[in-house]
This record gives sequence, C-alpha cells and structure tokens, in this order.
Amino acid sequence: MIQSKNILNKYNGKKVLVTGGTGFIGNNLINTLKKLGANITLVSRDVKSLIEGVELITGDIRDQSVMNKAVIDKKIIFNLAAQVSHMDKNIISYEDLDINCRGQLTLLEACRIHNPKVKIVFSSTRMVYGENTKNPIKETHSTNPVTIYGIHKLTAEKYHLAYNAKYNIPCTILRIGNPYGDGQHFSKGLYSMPGWFMNQAINNKTVEILSSGKQIRDYIYIGDLVETMLRVALSSKTNGQIYNCGTGTKHTFGEMLQTISNTVGSGNFFYSKKSPNHKIPIADSYCFDVSKLKKTLGWSAKTSLQEGIRYMYEYAKKYPNKT
Repeated sequence: MIQSKNILNKYNGKKVLVTGGTGFIGNNLINTLKKLGANITLVSRDVKSLIEGVELITGDIRDQSVMNKAVIDKKIIFNLAAQVSHMDKNIISYEDLDINCRGQLTLLEACRIHNPKVKIVFSSTRMVYGENTKNPIKETHSTNPVTIYGIHKLTAEKYHLAYNAKYNIPCTILRIGNPYGDGQHFSKGLYSMPGWFMNQAINNKTVEILSSGKQIRDYIYIGDLVETMLRVALSSKTNGQIYNCGTGTKHTFGEMLQTISNTVGSGNFFYSKKSPNHKIPIADSYCFDVSKLKKTLGWSAKTSLQEGIRYMYEYAKKYPNKT
C-alpha cells in the first residue's frame, strides 16, 4: 500500500529491470511498478513467469550473455535474484554460492561493461549481522553471519559496494528485516513464518511453538518495503550506502502470533519447553535502528503490525490460490 505517489510518479515510462521478480517481494514490486507506469523487464529462468505488460527475458542471472542483454538502456535495476530460504542453505551450499555470489558478479560485470550509470538496489538481509549483541541494530553494527545464506549475502553486498567505489556504479544495499504481507506463500515456514502461521490459523489448527515466543523481531509490511525500495532507487543520496529496512518497532514472536489469531478469529498456538530442532544459531532477538534511512529519505514505514496482518488476511481471503 503506497503511502504517497508524488515522487513515485517519476517511474512513469522509466526503464526498470527486476531480477528475482517471481518471488514474494518481486511480485509486489512489479505490480506496483506497473501501476506507476514503469517500463519493466523481468529476468527469470521460469518461462511461466510471463506477466502482462512486462517484458520477459528467459534466462539465469549467472548467464553473462543474458545479463549483458538485460542491463542495456535500463535506468534502475532491482536486484532480488537469490536463493531465499536461509534454512536450506547448509544443504545446498554450493548452489547458494553460485547464485548469491557468482550471479551477482555476473550482473555487476554486465553493468560495468554495458551500463555503468544504472542505479542498482540490492536486497540483502538482517542475517548478515549474525548473533547480534546490541539492539536496536545500527548499520555500523559488526557483521558476523552464522549461516551460509548470511555469509553469501554479505559477500554480495561487498561486491556491490566495490563496484560502486571502483567503477562509480550507483549501488544501494537494503538489509531487510522480516517482510510479510499480501501474496506471501503460506505453504512453507521456510519462506514465511507469518504466512505459515496464518495458514494454520485459517485452517483452525493447533500448533506447538518450540520457543518462549519472547524473541523480538522487526516485521515490515510488504507495501512499506516496496515503497522504500522505490524511493531509495530514485535518490542519489543513497549511492554507496547500506540501510536497515524495517520499521524500528519491536514486536515479539508471540505478539505476531496473537495478532494473526485475533485477526483470523481461529487457530490455537501454545508454547512448549522443548528445544527447537535446529543446529544453526540464529539471532534470538533483534530490532533495527532505521534512523539513517529516515534521515536520508525523510520517510519511513507507516503500517502497523495489526494493519499489515489485516491486509494480509484480506488478500488471502480474496485470492486463496495466490498464497
């Protein structure tokens, strides 16, 4: 849900490339870009990714010839292409390395040779911080990722910043918190904890939670995330910068679950004393300091968790086959 369209009117007729546009964030971004009148190109390996009004280049971000073609004459690139489930990464580590690192270099090399003035917005993750020691987390916080996914995302960040410093390619890094909202996949907790739990509530399931529910998270509604990406891409002040992309508001895991249960009106979540079944340590609690982004853009996320969960539920009821 875009808060203000004034500055975003600049997207009308603008040539934009989206990589990884078939995922949750990419779908919402493309839908908004279409409404704003942008001239959109999507790179995807899936020939079924054809979207009305969007040029599709069928190919892989790791294919240099594909990316050479894709970046020509674009003004903005939203670089979302990645393996996205951090829980899978220690099983498919080499594939993650190939896509999340080599694929990023392929894109950057294409830009260096064929379009060095294009603005790139790279979607990174809170996982680059690792086990945080101080909240709220600033961008200057130490980075010590403890998952393969986080390590490769941090590496890709450094690639983008290096190409910005050496070749003056305008790149901006967004470290995204916990996104949720319209069209998020419900079938697997690997990709969407709020989505998966909403699915359980809609089906009135009883779910055992293997934690205390007190872990702090920074949940950002997809509409706010998309608007942040759009605004960052239009600002030259963000070139060569890293920004936390969240709300700056603390919510416990339990609050998120309770909000879902209250909104849906069904579902039963209870907390267990059993230990979670994972071996990879992940930051137990975190919340972003988003003051840097707010100072740069003069704008910040506006949607409350209660509003966002309600929008998500309304979308799920209206489009049950899209979640």
